[in-house]
Amino acid sequence: MFKKFGYVFIYSFIIFGCICAGFNSCATNGKLVSDIGNGTTEYRAIQGEIRSGEAELAITGTILEGESRELRSEIAEIGDGIRELEQSIIAGQGTAQDIGDIIQQIRSRPIDYNIIEELRNRGIKTDSIE
Repeated sequence: MFKKFGYVFIYSFIIFGCICAGFNSCATNGKLVSDIGNGTTEYRAIQGEIRSGEAELAITGTILEGESRELRSEIAEIGDGIRELEQSIIAGQGTAQDIGDIIQQIRSRPIDYNIIEELRNRGIKTDSIE
């Protein structure tokens, strides 16, 4: 019986060894892996550049968004200033008309020549009054 058990053990060990040798022959050797490793290094370098570029794009995008908000704010302020200027011009047109009316009323008044003489005596020019 011991002999029978010994043969089974020996045959099992041989089969196990063959299986291990079979799996070992499926493994790649270092030369194949080193070629892939060079590609992996290049791939990682490219990925690093892409990540760096993405980071720069994100920063640039953030800066542009901030500047865009500032520009929109400035454009709104300019629009408000234009509206105020238009209102001022419209209001000023009425004021200019009022000033013109006042000047016409002053010119249409009769001239008191005694006042002109008094102004001349003080040394004030009165050429445009007469």
